[in-house]
Amino acid sequence: MKKIVFRPNPAPPLVPRSIRYAGSLLSSRLFVLGLLLAGLLVIARPLYHMGIRSWQQWRAGEIWKSADRNPTMLVSGDPVGWIRSAKADLDTLVLLDGTLANLRRFPCWSIAGALPTQRGLKIIQGHRDAHFAGLGNLSPGDLVEMQNLDHEQAYRVSQIEIVPAEVLADHLMAAPDREAVVLVTCYPLRYAGPAPDRLLVWLTPQLPAPALVSL
Repeated sequence: MKKIVFRPNPAPPLVPRSIRYAGSLLSSRLFVLGLLLAGLLVIARPLYHMGIRSWQQWRAGEIWKSADRNPTMLVSGDPVGWIRSAKADLDTLVLLDGTLANLRRFPCWSIAGALPTQRGLKIIQGHRDAHFAGLGNLSPGDLVEMQNLDHEQAYRVSQIEIVPAEVLADHLMAAPDREAVVLVTCYPLRYAGPAPDRLLVWLTPQLPAPALVSL
């Protein structure tokens, strides 16, 4: 019978205490450094967005100051107004024509409705995750102020609606108040992916407006 000899595994080499201490210290310092970096990222993100928004606000003001108040012709992307609502955290420039490029910059005066100097339903579009993020804070009776190229106008929120996106055009065409302004954004305001509905905030003028061109 073959004899089996048992040999125990050799003991692992001893690690000097100084090396073990240095490794532990390094691990703890890396952990603390990781926590500090994570904290800085949490703080830096809102500061970054605040900085971007402040720059956009300054840029919007500069564009509006230099806008031609008596243009002979308006083209897509021209500044045509300024809209303000403290409750909706809204105080920004409005561009002409709601193209994707224009809407990435500021809210837009839709050419599907009446132009600022014309009579008729006026439509202003904006992104739900940008300038129109605060529209959900508005209620009937709230004040919204607008300045166009030639006059200022105060409005009150008269109605708030939520309609499916696919019927938006027909719904606007059937609106009974043809002198209103409607603010339009996607809804729900917090939604992953293309939102299925549209939030409509209807505004009724509160002060006599100057004579406008009829459609």
